Amino acid sequence: MLTGIEEALSELNQLRQHDRFQLVAVYGRRGVGRSRLLREFASSVERIFFICGEVNSTLMLRSFSKVLLSHFGAQERFEEFDSWKKAIRFIPYMAEDKPVVIVIENYMNLFNAVPSFALNLKRLIESELHDSRLFIVLSGSFLDLKRSGFASGDNPLSSCLTACVELKPLDYLQIARLLGNLRRDEIVTVAGILGGMPEYLAKWDAKLSVEENIVKNFLDPSAFLYNQPQAILRDVIREPQLYNSILQTIATGADRLSEIAKSIGESSDKTAKYIATLIDLDLLVREIPVTEETRSRKAIYRINDDLSRFWYTFISPNLTAIESGGGNELVHELILPGLEEYLRPVFVKICMHYMKALKDAGRFEGEIERIGGWWTNDEAKDGRIDILCMGRDLLIASDCYWKGEAIGIESLEKLVAKARKIKARNKRYMLFSRRGFNEELRAYALNNAKVTLVDLHGLFEVDFPKIGTPFLAGGTSRRQ
Repeated sequence: MLTGIEEALSELNQLRQHDRFQLVAVYGRRGVGRSRLLREFASSVERIFFICGEVNSTLMLRSFSKVLLSHFGAQERFEEFDSWKKAIRFIPYMAEDKPVVIVIENYMNLFNAVPSFALNLKRLIESELHDSRLFIVLSGSFLDLKRSGFASGDNPLSSCLTACVELKPLDYLQIARLLGNLRRDEIVTVAGILGGMPEYLAKWDAKLSVEENIVKNFLDPSAFLYNQPQAILRDVIREPQLYNSILQTIATGADRLSEIAKSIGESSDKTAKYIATLIDLDLLVREIPVTEETRSRKAIYRINDDLSRFWYTFISPNLTAIESGGGNELVHELILPGLEEYLRPVFVKICMHYMKALKDAGRFEGEIERIGGWWTNDEAKDGRIDILCMGRDLLIASDCYWKGEAIGIESLEKLVAKARKIKARNKRYMLFSRRGFNEELRAYALNNAKVTLVDLHGLFEVDFPKIGTPFLAGGTSRRQ
């Protein structure tokens, strides 16, 4: 299984094999490994790296000129360029039809300093560069992609782009590969605390316990991760107070608009506008029951990044205690006792990923059209189904158990009762359990083709072997 960087690297290398002009946008969130990806991509070819600083056009052009002249050893023959057009044209002139990779990192700083750059580069590509062998990479964050207009097609360069390559966070299977010496339950814990960013995962010391890693990375004010989510927010929002309040409120349990607004003491209309901004920044996601249409009033909100969720759950509300030297008390009295409950949504998300992977691998007999959660406005009465897979004639209801001991037949009965509220001709059931299943439930599942059981070990079977129920293609064995 490839990591996020390997997948993106493969895509870039395939583009380079075309041996013609390319303009590629590479984007991803902070900590995802863009710089490493681009270094590896350009390691075997002639390349020019330029990191755009937060300076004005004059200083940026001066820096770019020095990089170009130094790369081609032309400092004595040419003066610094007085325009970006001349600087760009200089590259194919000196390259003499050889392939050259030009990486422009943090390109939004360039676009902000030189608003005309995108249009001028477009004209240059159309008139001259399209016949060259230049491979230009514009690298930035997910937010950069949206702000620059590439995502919406408003940027003049949108029509010139060969491809947009997204460097995604690692999923739980990729994290397992990266941290191969950890137990499976420890991998779930690390994923739930740090998320899928390689830069953050590198901070986890497999030789230390969970407690020691939390103390080292989050309860030491000098640690890199101590204030990382706050720094990310400050990068994109000038006045983060209300945004912080919304994120902390969602992290600590409120997930519906009315609950969030009440908790932070603001109107629902105002809160909704701030939530929309956080969604636009990819910091929050809006979810609706899989049975509902997009405009459903049953929407809930969750934090999109697990590192941020951990930070807003345990760190942000307790900054005073941490700064006052109370980190040891905090980890023993709040974080470790609360970790099991905190990790349950992480486990559900992992099981959801597993079900989507089964769908992509064609493991279901029937066609699955939608996968998501299910709930009503009265969860106390109707309950919640963690994962619901829906097709034209098929419904697969799944619940996920992270806490407690091996689960029994009563858990299946609860799932079946909840699924009765949803109409479908053909219903099937799956149960996921960290600690497995008791003898009674295992015996029942072995004799009931409508029930599939998946334990923690089964979730990490990356080749998705035959699971052995009639609604999963081609198998006869049961997964324990």
